[in-house]
Parts: sequence; structure tokens; C-alpha cells
Amino acid sequence: MKDLLRIILQRVALVTPKLKSKPILVTGIHRSGTTFVGTVLAQSRAVGYVYEPLNPEFGYLIEGNKCKVCNLELNKWFISPSKENQKFLLKHLKHLINAKTLLGKIPVFKSPFGFFLTEMFVEEYQAQIIMMIRNPLGFVSSIKRKNWEFDFNNFKTQPELLDLLPQDYRALIEKYADNPPDIIDQGILLWNIFYRKVFKFQKEYPDWIYLKQEDVSTDSTKVFEALFDNLGLDLTQEINQYILENTDSKNPIEEESKIIHSLKRNSKELVHLWKERLTDDEVERILKGTKNIGKLFYPDLY
Repeated sequence: MKDLLRIILQRVALVTPKLKSKPILVTGIHRSGTTFVGTVLAQSRAVGYVYEPLNPEFGYLIEGNKCKVCNLELNKWFISPSKENQKFLLKHLKHLINAKTLLGKIPVFKSPFGFFLTEMFVEEYQAQIIMMIRNPLGFVSSIKRKNWEFDFNNFKTQPELLDLLPQDYRALIEKYADNPPDIIDQGILLWNIFYRKVFKFQKEYPDWIYLKQEDVSTDSTKVFEALFDNLGLDLTQEINQYILENTDSKNPIEEESKIIHSLKRNSKELVHLWKERLTDDEVERILKGTKNIGKLFYPDLY
């Protein structure tokens, strides 16, 4: 019944003219802390949370790679806007945003797979952007542990996306799409692609909110106080308690292997896990492979 009511609301939102709204988008490369930040924001009663609406496998309202409301087909991870898909993407965002707005909520999207649509969110809805940043050792060690290999055909088959990348990245995408390397080299290229773009975002959009996963982990209370204040949200005692419970030093450092997004962690120790997950050779490869971009964000690592 709950799912049926949700679909009905979304269908009403689909035919409703575009409503004035100022959604919040939490994005960044996957495994960068978007889930934790998005979930904390979702504790606010003012927020209408939309969890991964662009995830082809288990996204919000997605079934069989299609949206159950507007039939948007999601057949790629990290979809980029194009002449062919832009109107369908806007239709998808419209009913998601309208539905939460009709309920009197601020739409909050948690969507790493919407990374390349960030500017669309801003241009169409004046969205507030929270861009998550994670150091390359932490990111690569995380996908290594999960064994989350990436099919670079997701990028190779998006010419508009390739056009935004330098030639050496495009060449590696072509190469990796045909002959996938090990997960370390996959992670290096992914990290470089994303954070080269984030560095450009910082220059072009200094008013966006940029959060380092390491800061969120080691000083959660201070970070969320500033974040809620910046967004005009009330940081209640209940939300503070939620943050403390999910970052407590008594929590396990490593997430349970069967849980994709386990939030209760010893967050202060989490930032050092890469030291246990990566070999010395892997650390050297990652630092060498990400140096040009990495030193712009984490100069002390290099």
C-alpha cells in the first residue's frame, strides 16, 4: 500500500507544472561518504529524502533499469546529459522534486551516480550542492575490499562525457573497456576522472559545499553543525544523538561484509583502514598514479 501511494504521488507530481524548489544534492565519487551525509540530513523533519534515484540496479523507484513513473531507462552507471537523454532526465528529476515539494519537504538527493548531472541540478533548480571528497588511498582500498570492479564501457559509450575528458583519460577508458586492468588501476583512473572534475567545480562554483570524508569521520559534530547551519536546517538533539551513535568509538571499524552501506562505524579509525587493506606496492602505485590531481586535495599524502 505504501509503495502504491508513493507511485500515485509521483504520477501526480509528473503532470504537475514544475514547482519552485531548491533541492539539495549530495554527490561525489561512490564510497566517499555520500550515504552517511545523506542519511544524517534525512533525519531532519524538513527533508524529503530521495535515495539514489539514478542507480540502475536498486535506485529509488527504479525497477528493471527503468523508472516506474516516467519510464526513464538507466542503462549506464554515472549517466551524463546528452541531446538524446536530457529531456528524459529532466522529466525524471521533475516528478521526484515535485513530489517532495508537494509534501512540503526540501528534496534531498543522495546520488553519487548523478555526479555528471550536478550542473543540471543547479541550472534547472538552483540546487544546493554537497560535493564529497575522499583521498585516493581510502577510495581505492574501499572498492578493493568490496571488489567493486567498474566497466569502463559505461564511459566509452557516452561520447558527450568523453569529450569533457583529456586525451590520455579517453585513451585509458578505451583500453580499460576492452581489457580491464586490476581493481587498483581501475580505481586510480576513476579517482582521477572524478576529482579532476571536482577541482574544476571548486574554481567555477566556490559557493558549493565541499566536504572531505576524512573531516566528516574525524570531527562529525563540528562538520554537521556547520553543514546544517549552511543549509538552514535545524540540528536537533535527536539528530545529534543519531550522529554520535553512528560514529561512536565502540562501533566496529570495518563494516559487515554483507551490508553495502553499514553506517555504525568507529569513524575516527575508519580513515586509517586503507593501511590494512592495501599492500605497500599498491599504496605506491596509487600515489604515483594520482599525484597530479591528488596533491591539489591532499598535499600531505605526497
